[in-house]
Amino acid sequence: MQKFKSVLCNIINSLKTFYMKSAKIIKPVAAFLYNVLSKFTVILSHIIKKSWAASVIIFFSMIDAVVYLNEVNVILDQMLSSLLSSSFFVFYKFIEFICKKVTDSIVWTYNLICRWKREKFTFVIISHENSNQKNIKLSKLFIYSGTFAVSFAALFLAVSSFVLFNINEDLTNEVLSSRERTNNLMAVNNSYEEQIDSLKNNAVIVSEKLDELNVLEYKIRDMVGLRLSEAETTSSDLAKPLSRSADRTVNLPEDNIIYVPEDSNEIIDLMEDEKDIIDKFSKDLEIRLDFLEARPDLMPATGRITSPFGFRIHPITGRKDYHKGIDIANDQGTRIFAAGSGVVTYVGYNGGYGRMVIISHGYGYKSVYAHLKSASVKTGDSIDKGDLIALMGSTGISTGSHLHFEIHYNGKQINPLNVIEN
Repeated sequence: MQKFKSVLCNIINSLKTFYMKSAKIIKPVAAFLYNVLSKFTVILSHIIKKSWAASVIIFFSMIDAVVYLNEVNVILDQMLSSLLSSSFFVFYKFIEFICKKVTDSIVWTYNLICRWKREKFTFVIISHENSNQKNIKLSKLFIYSGTFAVSFAALFLAVSSFVLFNINEDLTNEVLSSRERTNNLMAVNNSYEEQIDSLKNNAVIVSEKLDELNVLEYKIRDMVGLRLSEAETTSSDLAKPLSRSADRTVNLPEDNIIYVPEDSNEIIDLMEDEKDIIDKFSKDLEIRLDFLEARPDLMPATGRITSPFGFRIHPITGRKDYHKGIDIANDQGTRIFAAGSGVVTYVGYNGGYGRMVIISHGYGYKSVYAHLKSASVKTGDSIDKGDLIALMGSTGISTGSHLHFEIHYNGKQINPLNVIEN
C-alpha cells in the first residue's frame, strides 16, 4: 500500500510541474487579453460618444496596466497552484478510498469463506431397528457452494429449456410451412398433370377431327373433279392438304385481327363447328352437283340447227305455227346423247313425233327426243349425262333426217338454247 501511495504522489507532482510550467506562458497572455478587452470596450463606448480625448487617456492607462501584469501573474500562479493542489488531493483521496474498499471487500470475503469452512452442519441418521445413529458433518462452504451450484445449474437449465423451446417452436412452424408449400406445389403439379392429360386427349380428338376434315375434303374434291396427285396420296399425314388451308393463299389486311384460341377445348369446338359447316357445305354441294348433273344442258347431237324455237313457217303445211323445240339436222344414224342424267319415262312411237324418247331429269326438267331411227334405252332406265340413248332418223312427220329436241321446265316448253351451255 505504501508503494502505491508513493507512485501516486510522483504522478501528481509530475502533473503539477507540467501545469505550473504551462501557466508561466498562459497566465501573461490571459492577463493581457483580459486588460485589452476590458479597456477596448470602454474605448468603443467613448468613440461612439465622440469623446476622443477620453479615449486616448484610457488607451494610455491600458498601457500602464500592462506594467502591473507581473503582479497579476503572481496572483494567478497562486490561484492555479491552489486549484491544482486541491484537485489532485481530491483525486488521490478518491483512489485511496476505492483501494481501501476493494481491499476490505477481499479481506471480508476471505474471512467469510474461512469461517464457512470451519463451521459445519451435522446431520444425524437414526435407525428404527437398533436405535443406532450416524452423524454426518458437512461444512457450510460445501453446503452453500452446492446450493449455489445447484441453483446456477437449475437456472441454466431453465434458460436453456426456454431457448430450446423457442427454437423448437420456430423449427416446427418452419416445417409446417414447408409442408404446406410442398402440398401446394404437389397440388399445382397434379393440376399441371391433369392439364397435360387433357391436352393429350384433346390432341387425339384434334387429330381425329383433322382426319374427318380431310375425308370431307377428299369427298368435295371428288365431287368437283379435283384429284390428288400420287405424291400427295402416298406422303405422310403432314403432307395432306387441310380443308381450310390447302392449295390457297390468304392475303389478310394489315388491320385485320385474327383470333387464336388458347384453350384446346375451344379449338376442338371450333373444329367441330368447322366440320359441321363443311359437312353442310358438302351436302349442299352434293345436291348442287346432282342438280348440275341432271340439268339438260348438253347438246344431244352434232349437226346444224335447221329450225329454231318459236314461231316459224311449217315446212310441210306451209302455215305459221309455234315450234316447241329445235331441229338438229344430220345424217341417218347420227348418235344422240342424253342432255342430262335422269330416268327414261317413255320409249315408243307417238304420231307425228315418230319414234321418241322422254327423260325425266328431276328438279322440274324433262327432255324430249323425236323422229328417232332407233332407241338404245328402255323405260325405267337410269342414265347419266352424255350416255347414248338413240340414233337420228326421220320417223313421223319429217322432211329429212333430223332430231327434234325439246326441254320442258315445270310443265312448259322452253327454248333449249337458253339451257344448253355448249
